[in-house]
This record gives sequence, C-alpha cells and structure tokens, in this order.
Amino acid sequence: MKKNAIQWLILILLMSFFLYSSMAKAADFSDFSNEISKSPFLYHFARILAWIVPIVEAAVGFLLLIKKTRRFALYTYLYIMASFTFYVFLMEREAYYLPCACMGLFENLLNWKQHLYVNIFLTLLVIASIFLEGSYMNRIKILEGYE
Repeated sequence: MKKNAIQWLILILLMSFFLYSSMAKAADFSDFSNEISKSPFLYHFARILAWIVPIVEAAVGFLLLIKKTRRFALYTYLYIMASFTFYVFLMEREAYYLPCACMGLFENLLNWKQHLYVNIFLTLLVIASIFLEGSYMNRIKILEGYE
C-alpha cells in the first residue's frame, strides 16, 4: 500500500472519530455536560468544556479535509489527544469516582483502562499521520523545485 493511501486511511479514521465524538456529545448534551461536571479534575471548567469540546472536535475533524489546514489540524489533534490521554491516565489512577462522558458507542463499551489504550492508539496514529504528511509535503517541495 502506498504512503498516500495509508495517510488517507488514517485521516479518514481520525476525522470520523472526532466527528462522531462531537455529534454524540452534541446529541446528548445535557448528559455529557452532567458527566464532565462530576470529574474531580474538570468540574470547575465543566460548563465551558461542555461547549468547547464538541465544537473543537468537529472543527478539527473538518480541518483535516483541507490541505492547507491539515498540518495545523493534525498538531491540534495531537495536543487534544495527548491531553485527554493524560487526563484518562490520571482519572484511572487517582480518581475515586470515574464518570463517563465519552458518549455514543464508547459509553458502555470501554472501561477506563481500555479507553486509555484507545487514546494511546489514536495518539500514535496522529503522530504517524504527521510524519506521513511531512514526507508528502517534502516530496511536493522537491518536485516543485524541478519545475
């Protein structure tokens, strides 16, 4: 399989994950908002996070489609996933109560440890996509130099 095909498969997976996640949170906004307000680390910011998280996830998902914004979207995705993975790690390790604000498919499917593994996997996919995107951009710059 060519690098470009692998890159597109990863981008579609990442985009689908964030768009699905944002739609699930928006569809059951009151439950999502209620669950994050129960987090011992997030309850101070729950009201604003309940609005920001789905909006940012949807925006990043769409920005992955646009060539000019893809690199920005990938680095934003990496920051979000790394932050959220660290949050899941802390919650799984330190919290006495583990509220589930994932919504949708993952809500009843994964426990916190499994959620951590999924986040690590997605974070690694973002890193792979950044490297693939970088090598693709370098090939374009090299080819443009020969025209």
